Amino acid sequence: SKILFFIGKNSTNMWLTHTFYCYYFYPFVKIVYGSRNALVAFITLVILSLITSILIDIFWKYISKLYNQIHMFLLSKGY
Repeated sequence: SKILFFIGKNSTNMWLTHTFYCYYFYPFVKIVYGSRNALVAFITLVILSLITSILIDIFWKYISKLYNQIHMFLLSKGY
């Protein structure tokens, strides 16, 4: 259940990015469909999308932290 909860937490980002690995990024398209097995392609696609989702979450966490620091700095200077 922890695995499903973790995938569910990342499902929006996975849903938004999985098509790039299916159709647009040709090197990854070859990786996903290279096995010619539907189950292996599905698992590969889920793993790639999950990794991308985790990286997107990390990126937004640091952007938010940077934004808050800049905002606090500007408030302390009276802007």
